Amino acid sequence: MCPNGSFYGATLANHLKNTLNEKFSGLEKVNSLSVATILDPRFKQAGFTNQSNAQAAVERLTQECASLIDGSAEDVPLETATTSATAGEENYNLWALLDNYVESQHRTSSASASAAVEIQSQNRGSQIIS
Repeated sequence: MCPNGSFYGATLANHLKNTLNEKFSGLEKVNSLSVATILDPRFKQAGFTNQSNAQAAVERLTQECASLIDGSAEDVPLETATTSATAGEENYNLWALLDNYVESQHRTSSASASAAVEIQSQNRGSQIIS
């Protein structure tokens, strides 16, 4: 083997590595691919070369889960409070409106919190090696 063979091999390997990094560096920012990597128990956050991309994927997944949880909560009708209005009064109940508003805000924060806890617990474990 000639002494220049190792130089050419190292140069080729370095060039190949740089070219692959350039071509595929944007894949970590593709929403569907990054979320799938986070959810895959074989990879989780270890499947990312850039940890800020991994954290961004976790945040997107958390937001998506929170919107799904919140959306399913909106399907359940809110109970309306009974009023003590007489027949001559208008049927506005300030307390019922306030109760409904507070309940919807509580549900929204609970959905976000539930999603965040779920994603963090899924990511906490180690990768599954197959």
